[in-house]
Amino acid sequence: VSTYKPMGTLEKWQQAAAFVMKDRIDLQVLVAASFGAPLMVFTGHAGIVISAWSRQSAVGKSSGIRVGQSIWSAAISMNSIDDTNNFVLKKIADVRSMPCYWDEMKVGSDNSDKMVSLALSLSQGKGKGRMNADTSLKEVGEWDTILVAASNFPLMDHIVAKTDGTDAGAVRLFEFAIERPPTADTSQAARIIAQTKINYGVPGRVFAKWISANYDKVDKIVCTIKDTLNIELAAEQSERFYIAGMAATLGGARVANHLGICTFDIPAMKAFLC
Repeated sequence: VSTYKPMGTLEKWQQAAAFVMKDRIDLQVLVAASFGAPLMVFTGHAGIVISAWSRQSAVGKSSGIRVGQSIWSAAISMNSIDDTNNFVLKKIADVRSMPCYWDEMKVGSDNSDKMVSLALSLSQGKGKGRMNADTSLKEVGEWDTILVAASNFPLMDHIVAKTDGTDAGAVRLFEFAIERPPTADTSQAARIIAQTKINYGVPGRVFAKWISANYDKVDKIVCTIKDTLNIELAAEQSERFYIAGMAATLGGARVANHLGICTFDIPAMKAFLC
């Protein structure tokens, strides 16, 4: 896919990332989830939805989403509300371990149904089984990843309502509110963030090259973080998706720091997620 072909320089991307994430642990989580997506395979769970919401505009949600997406591909790869679930899941299956970003996710009756279905499907790690016209079986797509969403209203209440009050959908959605005052949209800020339009994919290439050459080391990093979180939080079985998403995100941040791609405040991120 052409949008996943690296373009520009790492340095220009780093300028935009540093600007967006400075003193913003919440936005660091949105970006770190992009590095965490390929590490979900080490958690034993196929996927989770991480969602950030705020009723206010200009609080940084879209900027964090854009930087996270640009780690691997152009911003055009982000999903929109008009995309069907089949399209989104097909795209996830095609890229398999790369993150899926969805900005401005809408909350409403029809959209909530879509979100519930998507969250449940994502955690199963595979697409629908289908038959060709000649009754032969179509190939079923598989993945291990994280879907990151940003919206103006919380999704949790709608997901719980759509699953008859059970936690089937809730345990697959890690959601937090962004409680920051709106920031001024200065020309400097716009120019710096816009650098992600022509500088993308390079951070992902550096990251992927290292984790593919250090598979066992990455496995140990993620599993150690996961085990530590389970003990420290006395996590219940129903919280396994939360722990997996946290471990992959923190593990991705740790590797990105080690490679000098980003500077994540990992202790603060861990405290925020916990």
